[in-house]
Amino acid sequence: LERYYAVVLMDGDGMGALLRREAGRGGQAPTFGEVLPRHLAEVFRADGLGDYLNVPTVATPAYHASLSAALNTFATHVAPTVTEIFHTGKVIYAGGDDLLALVSTADLFSLMMAVRCAYSGLPLPDWIESRGGDEAVLEFANGFVYEGRSKKSSRLRRTLGHDATASMGVVIAHAMSPLGLVLDHVRKAEQRAKREGGRDAFSITLFKRAGGLSYFTCGWHARPDAKEGSSLDAITVLRGLSRAFSAEGLSRRAAYLAADWLEDLPEPCDGTPGPGQIARSDFYDLVRTYLEHQFRQQMPRGDRDGGKEDADASSARERAWALAEDVVALLEAEVERRRAKGKRAGRLDERAFVRDLLGVAEFMARAERGGAA
Repeated sequence: LERYYAVVLMDGDGMGALLRREAGRGGQAPTFGEVLPRHLAEVFRADGLGDYLNVPTVATPAYHASLSAALNTFATHVAPTVTEIFHTGKVIYAGGDDLLALVSTADLFSLMMAVRCAYSGLPLPDWIESRGGDEAVLEFANGFVYEGRSKKSSRLRRTLGHDATASMGVVIAHAMSPLGLVLDHVRKAEQRAKREGGRDAFSITLFKRAGGLSYFTCGWHARPDAKEGSSLDAITVLRGLSRAFSAEGLSRRAAYLAADWLEDLPEPCDGTPGPGQIARSDFYDLVRTYLEHQFRQQMPRGDRDGGKEDADASSARERAWALAEDVVALLEAEVERRRAKGKRAGRLDERAFVRDLLGVAEFMARAERGGAA
């Protein structure tokens, strides 16, 4: 019986900028040349009116009406459908760009990613099921949501679009933990995603029954322009690690050994390393090599030692390398993302990032807790 559950709190980022049509654009509204269809822009240029194409647009009443409709759609239709029909969850509150929900830990990773994609109309990763009960279908793409149970009841709904981002706080807590304290932690997690994560991020808090808190904060890294299957988003990496610790037989001891090893690593730096430091590229290589070795060592003995067929042993080595590569690739992407955000994001401790990533994945894979999400 599952003894833990998750509380999810999501809030849209920069609604003021979104209302001014400046979201994701560095404080600049789109120009008429960016908004008009290409053939109309060519007519303007042919008539000597090309300069008008460089004039910024303004947020019109029609734009505000469409934004309001998209917020209403998310709160009243999309968020409840994603949470309660496609996942084992319950919406507590949904209003505009805000969402508070309870969800089974078994569905946590899927719900987190599905809600984030629903908010901006981003394509779902292929591991998330787009069909629910009663023949329900829910698909996201190009800033829209397709929802329906039959051809007669199908609807194409507008979302806030790719420029709109959201931050999410999550607390995984024991059923006997005081609810007021859990809610306090989830609010702090949501603020941590915005401040430390620099917005467009999530922060997971592990609130264990035995006491103590641990955190993992990371950007979503969901790219709308990525080719299908090529986007390395953080939730997919977390899920892959968690499934390796549970369904694929990787011993959870790998996470504990890696945590101890990471504490003794020198601090990565750019430029010439000083005392107690290591070049960032060398740090990445060390982490990749160590994790690949540790994952291989903690695989089931037959796979690790070649006790089964050579093909099985080779497959285990490839899987161990792929897991290590995903961890380092996510780390590199998060370092670059926070560097680009500058003062809007907190400083990233690379060693703690890898440790906490493995810690969350390992906890979600525990059989006594309920298995991988």
